[in-house]
Amino acid sequence: QARAEELQDFEEKLGKPATEYENLDEVVVDLKLKKDLWMGVDEWSHLRHGWIDSALGDVNAELLEKKLQMFQKLTNKATKNLPGNPVVPRLKEAVEEFLPVLPVVVNLRHETLQDRHWDMIHDAIGFIIRTEQGLDPTFTVGSVIEKEVTAHAGRIEEVSTNAQQEAVLEGLMGKVAAIWADKELEVKNYKDV
Repeated sequence: QARAEELQDFEEKLGKPATEYENLDEVVVDLKLKKDLWMGVDEWSHLRHGWIDSALGDVNAELLEKKLQMFQKLTNKATKNLPGNPVVPRLKEAVEEFLPVLPVVVNLRHETLQDRHWDMIHDAIGFIIRTEQGLDPTFTVGSVIEKEVTAHAGRIEEVSTNAQQEAVLEGLMGKVAAIWADKELEVKNYKDV
């Protein structure tokens, strides 16, 4: 675009009518989207391999969510503006493969899960991923996909939500107990009142 403006300046100085580059803005937008798409494919490939091989306990769920949203926006924009581009459906499919994984990762990483909750999760999925020592370091995000843990997303979410609500109630009960801990209640016989 800067070059087009430079050429128009030269034409004006030579007394010639300036050439109009009508499609230049469209070409710039198109090329930017294609560049973003190809850069996105490369970044997605690196991120995906990193996540697949990462132990569940080491995954940054916030970053995973942020990146998934970013790539969803990119694939939606590319689908709309680059119809027929063969790269778009491949990237979109790869991103959509991870969409059901995100809530499972978030729910399994929730710090309010107690042993009783893990027992319910283990019963639902059919195998153990957390022991008394913590999450199994060999259980990766790839394992979530391979072992189809996402098929139990509803139950995992239910257990995780219950754990969060129980933690809130336990916190409130602890506060009430602390308030009443140093209080003395005077108990009188019914007849003395």
